[in-house]
Amino acid sequence: MSDVNVKLKRIILKKLEQDLGNKVVVPNGMNLWIVDPDNQDWFFNVTSAGSLEFNQKFFTLYSNLFSIDMKILSKILKEWFEIKFGIRIHSSMRRTSNLSYIVEIILESNEKKKGTWNLGNRFGFSYDVVKRFLNLQKNNKFVVVENFIFSE
Repeated sequence: MSDVNVKLKRIILKKLEQDLGNKVVVPNGMNLWIVDPDNQDWFFNVTSAGSLEFNQKFFTLYSNLFSIDMKILSKILKEWFEIKFGIRIHSSMRRTSNLSYIVEIILESNEKKKGTWNLGNRFGFSYDVVKRFLNLQKNNKFVVVENFIFSE
């Protein structure tokens, strides 16, 4: 990615992992959400078809902090998500709306085991992604980003 200095990109990615490391990974059917259940906030939503949405409200801080255009930041977020989660992303876009009401519904559905993944019903996600999630979920109430993502 030639739009951003390599050192700056590395700093952005490190900040991203620090900020999202303790956030929760919640599968809900054909969607995988990264949320904060404590304040009903969301950061990412990715579909099994490879569409990535990110919370513009949260990531505007990154754009301002690092003085980069939101379009460039979108490319960085897409690349990070693909590498760290092992999910191919075909498109990424920002969402300007607060989806706290949806986060609440997703968390409730997750507690009731509605739309949850299993190896027989992966909702279009790869076997590796679902298996990794299920293995982590066995020992934890919540699967957090820092445990789910691939390390370098």
